[in-house]
Amino acid sequence: MEDNSKNVVIFSFVIYLVVLTNEQPNNTSSNFSKSVEICDKCDCTIYPNLFLLNCANRDLHNIFTIWPEHQNRTIRATFSNNVISTLEKFPNTNTSVMVSLDHCSIKYLSAGLFENMKNIKYIDLSYNLITIEELSSEKFKGPYVKDEFEPIEVSHLNLAYNLIHSLPKSLFEHMPRLTTLNLEGNGIKILDEQTKAALVSIGSLKHLNLANNGLQQLPGDMLKSMTKLLKINLSKNRMTFVPNELANLNALEVLILDSNPIFELTDGLFNGLHNLVELSLNNLSNVYEVHSNTFRPLKKLVKLHLSNNPDLDVFEPDAFGMEDNMSLREVYLNNNNLIDIPSVLLDWPSLHIFEFNNNPLMCSCNLYNITKMLRRQITRLKAGPFCIGEEELSYQVFSLDDRVCKENYLPGLSFRTMTRAKFSMIRITLVTISLVALVGVFIVIVLIFMKQRKYGLLRNSQLSFSTTVLYNPLHGQPIL
Repeated sequence: MEDNSKNVVIFSFVIYLVVLTNEQPNNTSSNFSKSVEICDKCDCTIYPNLFLLNCANRDLHNIFTIWPEHQNRTIRATFSNNVISTLEKFPNTNTSVMVSLDHCSIKYLSAGLFENMKNIKYIDLSYNLITIEELSSEKFKGPYVKDEFEPIEVSHLNLAYNLIHSLPKSLFEHMPRLTTLNLEGNGIKILDEQTKAALVSIGSLKHLNLANNGLQQLPGDMLKSMTKLLKINLSKNRMTFVPNELANLNALEVLILDSNPIFELTDGLFNGLHNLVELSLNNLSNVYEVHSNTFRPLKKLVKLHLSNNPDLDVFEPDAFGMEDNMSLREVYLNNNNLIDIPSVLLDWPSLHIFEFNNNPLMCSCNLYNITKMLRRQITRLKAGPFCIGEEELSYQVFSLDDRVCKENYLPGLSFRTMTRAKFSMIRITLVTISLVALVGVFIVIVLIFMKQRKYGLLRNSQLSFSTTVLYNPLHGQPIL
């Protein structure tokens, strides 16, 4: 009887523990069910038209199942720097939503992620572990109404720095309002057919970021269809020339080509880009000269970035063409290797910003004339740039006087300029000689190969028809 009583007591205690455990509130992020609980875990801030939910760095592993009370305010939710391996479907709301999920180690995406919040405007999934296998149109579909899935209202989608080497053809099927797409740092080395089809399908796309992907060229047929594209970022790729296909982007206003191994800036590279307003050509380590008429087609260009190019030492006087119809207002030429700047290069009085710091400039009449034409708001800055003048002393460029225009003011300048020109000519000559030598070596190799092949065929022919000679092993005499 005692044993049975003990068993009953133990069983009753176990039942009590089970019931007690089930009644305990679960404080993990996956089972948030009340606004108070969410705002205890995260920071909730209410503004007149905005509900700000900051859940960054909160050791979350799942998304909650209900939004905090926000009274139809726009929701700006940040979940950055958590560990959310699988991103589950978001809770329901009819208000506008912006959500950031960067640096969350996301690998998997549930179907219909955003179908409970059709009015989502901004999605940031950058710096995660998403692959092409996790991307499909059903992951970004809207609510199911009248036998079809409605679209979501997203206009900005950031997929930068994931593991996406290609895009599914129908990925953007439910995102007709998409205007900004960021694909930077995904290793998309080639825009294959399905990726091209996916990008072309975004009829409203205005801003495209393809930076840091290892691209060497662009498909012209794709760009022809991107008639609304206003900005494209192609920095940190492997392009050795400015892509001719860019001429198809007639509406383009901003072009970024920084940190590409581009070899040449010359006439014709920017043909067709008549609406370009801003051009960035920073960190081009292989460029040493801007040739005549390079920027001539860019009649609407307002801002030019051409800095941090370590070998850029020559600007042809007519690099912008000889007409005075340029719209340039901002020019940045910092940290190059410029010795002098032609005084006829630009319409200097029209510039609002002109920076050319940290160049090995020689004090010259060109620089003096430029300073006299620049606006006072530019020349009043006395922190730089500087140039080398008499006795190798450093002078503030905006403090130069007309003495630099006198003959023999700085004989070394003409010497250095001539030396630089000679060096450029020598470089061109050496490249030409190297190419000729390579062609010569190639021809010699081909001739030797052909001669060896001919000799081999002849030798085989002789062996095939020669008389077989046998030797008697006893006498060593040949037997014919």
